[in-house]
This record gives sequence, C-alpha cells and structure tokens, in this order.
Amino acid sequence: MFTHNFEEKKTGEASIKDITAGTFNKLLEYIYTGEVSDLNSFAEDLLKAADKYEILLLKEMCEISLCKTLNHDNAVRRMDLADMHDAPYLIDYIIKCIMRDPLKIIPAKGSYHYSNYQLVEDFKELYKTRAFSDMVINVGEEKLQAHRIILMTRSPVLASMFNQEMSEKKVNEVVITDISSDTFEKLLEYIYTDEVSDLEEDAAELLKAADKYQLASLKKRCKESLCKSLNPENALKMLDLADRFSAPYLMEYVTKCITADEAKIVESEEFKEYEKSNPSLGLRLFKELAVARTCCEAGIRYSTL
Repeated sequence: MFTHNFEEKKTGEASIKDITAGTFNKLLEYIYTGEVSDLNSFAEDLLKAADKYEILLLKEMCEISLCKTLNHDNAVRRMDLADMHDAPYLIDYIIKCIMRDPLKIIPAKGSYHYSNYQLVEDFKELYKTRAFSDMVINVGEEKLQAHRIILMTRSPVLASMFNQEMSEKKVNEVVITDISSDTFEKLLEYIYTDEVSDLEEDAAELLKAADKYQLASLKKRCKESLCKSLNPENALKMLDLADRFSAPYLMEYVTKCITADEAKIVESEEFKEYEKSNPSLGLRLFKELAVARTCCEAGIRYSTL
C-alpha cells in the first residue's frame, strides 16, 4: 500500500480510513515492540486490523485475549467477528464454553450476572437459522446444516465419527443411514436447545438414537415419556425397547404394568408370539408374575386371619 501511494503522489504520507487512530497506534506499538498495552480493551478492533494487514501473531494474541474476556453479553458478537475474520480458535472456544452447560452463564473474570434465558434463546435461534454452519449431514433425502463443534461437544459418538470421516475424506460432509431424517432433526433440536417438541410422538425412535449417540439426558427423557404413554396395547413393544436399549427403569415400569393387568396381556396371542421370540424376557415376566401372585395370596391369607 505504501509503495503504491508514495510512488504515485511522491510524498511521505498515506491515508488510512477504515481504522481508528487509537487502534492504529496500538497496531504500530505491536509492530515496533511485539507487545500491546491494554490489549483487552482493543482486542476486537485489533483482530480486524491484524487480519487485514496479515499480522498473524498479533491476530493470535487478540484471539487469546477475546477468549479470556468472553461473557454472555459479547459471545454472539464475537462469534460473528471470528467468522468474518477467519478466527476458528475463537469461534471453537466460544461454542465449547456455551455448550459445556447451555443453561449456565459463561464464566468470565469480572463479568456481570446475565440472564440464562437469553443464552437459551440464542441457541434456539442458532438451531433455526443454522448461521455459521460448517458441515452438512446427509440423512435419507435430506441435507441438514449443522455446527460441527456443537454436535461433537454434546455427543462423544458424533465426535468420533466426524473426526474419522472428515479427516479421512477431507470434506465437511457425513452420511448417516440408520436413522430417519425426521428423527435426526429432532435429535439436532435437542442437541442445540435441550428440548424436543412433541416428544411423546417420537419417544421410541429418539430412545434408539439417544442410546446410539450417548445422549444420556435425552435417553432419560424418552424413558419418562414412554412410561407416561404405557398401556396394555403397547406394553410388549415397550418391554422390547427397554431390553434392547439398556433402560432398566423402563423395563421395571413395564413389567409392573404387565403384572397389574396379567389377564389382558399374558393370555393374548401377541404375548405368545413374543414369548417364542424373546424367551429370556418371557421367563423374567413369568418370575415377576409368580412373585406378584405369591404376594397377593399372602395378603389375602393375612387379611382373613
């Protein structure tokens, strides 16, 4: 820039219009000394300047400073700044801090106490818009945009999958074949917002997905939802789900439901077929039924004494 201006105008002056004098003085301080006094106060503007003038070490210093002073009030602005000026370390740090516990305030030295509500709302908005998304997940016919760092932080299985596939193929795209696009969209909704709309309708499929991707809190919610919707008609299906996806709480609840309505369930044709295909579960049920009958008979005998 200086070479071009000086040769054309034959002067020792150059005009810079896209940076404040204060910020440029800090830039000069770094160029001359390799240091910046009061860096935290100028880090955002200096990051822009360091990116423009390709001063990589200063840019790195600014990223570190911005990470140290991160709080709820500036997180979204700094995420945008990091995206605009190619600062992946900063954007990864911001998302990791928030996703470590999305319902808590980001800890920052000297920060104020901010409302948790806005933080949750920000991530709901991020889920809706997929702004700054950096990967594509192919599920069935759908291509779902997502943020790699958020999914990796929430699910160790997804983290392992993305690291392996993306490093091998050197692309930001993965294919998932063992889950429907609707169910995976619900999974994404939970990962981003810690909520699932219409959970009752999708609890069975989401239980499978939560088990596979090691989302323990979602798995717990699915089990609770399934218990609420339990009835004699779906009891055997629920029993099978509980057995296949290691859900002892659901298993116990379903077993109690069956023993409480033994005649309607155990004497059905469906149960006879189920017993043939699942002999171990059938045996367990009969043991539970035997215990229930014994307790009932003992209670009757005691009451007649």
